[in-house]
Amino acid sequence: MRYLILSLLIVSAGCAKTTTADFRPLAAAVLALRPVATPVTDDSPVERPKHRVEEPTAPRVQCLVFCTNPCPPCEGLKQDVQQTLLPLGWRIGAGVDQTIRLIDSTQPAGKELAERYRVMQFPTLVILADNREVDRVIGRISAVELSWRIRKCDPKTPLPG
Repeated sequence: MRYLILSLLIVSAGCAKTTTADFRPLAAAVLALRPVATPVTDDSPVERPKHRVEEPTAPRVQCLVFCTNPCPPCEGLKQDVQQTLLPLGWRIGAGVDQTIRLIDSTQPAGKELAERYRVMQFPTLVILADNREVDRVIGRISAVELSWRIRKCDPKTPLPG
C-alpha cells in the first residue's frame, strides 16, 4: 500500500510538471507509515492453530443402512451388524462420521435421505465410496457379506474372523 501511494505521488509529480524533489518529504512520510493490520489470507505464511474444532466428516467408504420400524428383517440386520462388526472396531451408528450409518426412514431426515438415494424397499444398503454410490443391496444380508462388499471399496477394512 505504501508503494502504491508513493507511485501515485511520483506519477502525479510528473503530470504536474513539478520535480520529485518537491515530494521527497511527503514520500519519506508515506514510507515511514506502518500498516495497522495486515490482512491474513490463506496464502500468507501465518502459523495456523494446530488444534481445530472440525465438523465430523464422512469416511471414504460408508454404508447407509435404510430401515423402518417395525421391520423384522431390518432389526435382524442391525443386530447381526452390531454383534459381528462392532467388536472389530467398526464405527456403527446414526452419525455422519460412522462407517455403517443406520438410518431410520420413518424420521424426517431419514425420509429425505431415502428420497435422495431412491430407496423404495427396506432394508436397503447403499455403499458409498467418496460420496458416490458404488453398490446397493435390497433385503437382508449377513454382516460378513456386508463387510466383504465394503472391503472391495476399501482394502484396509477389517474382516470378521
